[in-house]
Amino acid sequence: MSREVASGASASAYFVGKCLSDLPAIIIYSLVFTSTFYVMAAPNAHFTQFFAIILYFEWTMYGLGYVCSVMFKAQENALIMAVVASLLAGLATDNMDPQKSAAWSRWTSESIFLAEVRADSLTGATRELFQQYLDVSSKFNLDNWSQTIVASIVYGVVLRILSLILLRRRQQTIEANT
Repeated sequence: MSREVASGASASAYFVGKCLSDLPAIIIYSLVFTSTFYVMAAPNAHFTQFFAIILYFEWTMYGLGYVCSVMFKAQENALIMAVVASLLAGLATDNMDPQKSAAWSRWTSESIFLAEVRADSLTGATRELFQQYLDVSSKFNLDNWSQTIVASIVYGVVLRILSLILLRRRQQTIEANT
């Protein structure tokens, strides 16, 4: 993105165009991954739930990619940063630690877990048993499905806003130097 801004293009216009043009790719990649994974792994989750999880995770990862591509001039550095950030995203977490709870992968893992156990269909003693286990192990909540999806959407939006701010700042720096 920095290269386009350095050539004199409007940062805002380019960024909005880039985000909009990436939407079909996000949807197609998510659909292909979900279809392949669903056939090979045969998860317990409904296809639509699993697709929604992967779609919003891709949405978040694209946002992270935008931030990394603005932060680093070299493409290799941006790629390395995106991979490292994804690997260190706090997957092994609990709800009580705010730092770990702020990681996008924590919300994705909770939504995958809730979809896999079909939390919406658990009742009575089975639901209580699951919730007691979750209270001890991961602090996930069986009623958090919509919250996990909203968190993924919010992460994607926040990362995009951050990358736009960084891109505009870079454009201002370039304009000041010329």
